[in-house]
Amino acid sequence: MRRIFFYLINNIREHFMLYLALWLLLALIDLIYIFFL
Repeated sequence: MRRIFFYLINNIREHFMLYLALWLLLALIDLIYIFFL
């Protein structure tokens, strides 16, 4: 049971980092779009 719990926590953390990176990329593109057009 504990092993499954730790596996889920680790998985969520990895995906959270991935989503955070994607969100930052989108925000950067949005800022460039606003400033240059």
